[in-house]
Amino acid sequence: TGSVYDVRLGARVECSCPDFAKSKSACKHIIFVLVRVLEVPRDDPRVWQRALLPREVRDLRERLQTRCDCQGFAEVLAQESVVSAFEAMGQPAVRQALGRPCPVCLDAVAARPGAACCAACGANMHDECLAQHRAAGEASAPRCPACRAPWLDDEAG
Repeated sequence: TGSVYDVRLGARVECSCPDFAKSKSACKHIIFVLVRVLEVPRDDPRVWQRALLPREVRDLRERLQTRCDCQGFAEVLAQESVVSAFEAMGQPAVRQALGRPCPVCLDAVAARPGAACCAACGANMHDECLAQHRAAGEASAPRCPACRAPWLDDEAG
């Protein structure tokens, strides 16, 4: 639908979506963050818990840090690719290696045919995911889902 919701994982597990507001139980957004982003096993009880213990929150933070492969995570919340894109503004981006997660669906982008690349940050994403992202956003000014820069196709490939 193109709506953006806030998922909060801590002493209380919450989402700003209408489904969570109505049922006060795990919605698809909470499950997506836990299972797809943080790679928590589907049978892990944290997927359905309404609150987390401090040790459980620490584990989720460690998973996020590992997943993002960030350095200095406590100070900088942006992924290294976003920080480096910001620092290299105006310089041509280098296409990222295949096998990294698509910024839309978080599945690995395995092959160059069927993959688009942002010329601003070098992020790869599936053509299908990019089309869905564009359809959900403003058609007049499409933006990269990874770095939010105006979309520029990487013609060099």
